[in-house]
Amino acid sequence: MNRTREGFEDPDQALELKTITPLILYDTFFMGLDEMHIWGANLGPKIWNVISEGENLALSSENPLFLKKRYRELISKAALKCQKSMHSGAMNGAFIDMESKPGTVISVDWIDFIVHLLPTTVVEAIQLQKYEVRHEEEARRSENRKTNEELLTLD
Repeated sequence: MNRTREGFEDPDQALELKTITPLILYDTFFMGLDEMHIWGANLGPKIWNVISEGENLALSSENPLFLKKRYRELISKAALKCQKSMHSGAMNGAFIDMESKPGTVISVDWIDFIVHLLPTTVVEAIQLQKYEVRHEEEARRSENRKTNEELLTLD
């Protein structure tokens, strides 16, 4: 659907718009943002960037959404498997292998990622990674206890 500047200034009741968009700040400024651009071209890639490039962020150790490569690959594999078994009209976009081809994902694909994968597969991957980290920490603590006990018995 094509929207004009007037459509943003005067709420369109047919689209169930209630108020004027706050993005019209000045007469010379106009930015027609719709869900395709807000969700698809903006939010989706940013979420994937936080998930996939946390090691490059300054506070990557504090990033609760960062996923190790194998978990990002699990997300891509699950998405591609789902794509093969899904009805052709079920989505507007397509699931792309985002781990190896993130530059080929278009806005409608990002929207499908946010709607379908983020609340399911991505959350599950975060939980699996958290379980793995917790298990590794417990194993490390257990090993440290054994080492400390051995040192005490030597004295």
